Amino acid sequence: MDTQLMNSSELHSEHVQWNKTLKSWRNEINSFQDKLGEVVSTNTDKDFLIELAELENNCIIHKEKINRLQDSLKTHDLSFIRQTEGHNDAITTMDVESHNEIKERIETELSLYDELKKDFNSFLNKYVNS
Repeated sequence: MDTQLMNSSELHSEHVQWNKTLKSWRNEINSFQDKLGEVVSTNTDKDFLIELAELENNCIIHKEKINRLQDSLKTHDLSFIRQTEGHNDAITTMDVESHNEIKERIETELSLYDELKKDFNSFLNKYVNS
């Protein structure tokens, strides 16, 4: 993290932003899956079907990762809520470490998600838009 956040409400705000991003990714993956469903009957070529299956599997995997990230965010937020209820807005080193770990996981998923989008667009250009 570039700057250390000072209290749980600031960490929570970052969690809210991450959740919005994750929801956006999930919606986009849903649209990928819808599009794949539309094109599945347009081609019976073996290579097409193999690539289609790989993309469908990758969409499922990414949605599962998004679910796990959202679960981690919920769990982490619950700890902030408990601290706030105890009138303790200070965060611990463990809170920051956990927050940074989630951030790293999201950044990794972003990189993999960008790769999925490139693969999806390449597939469309190769088989659908040509």
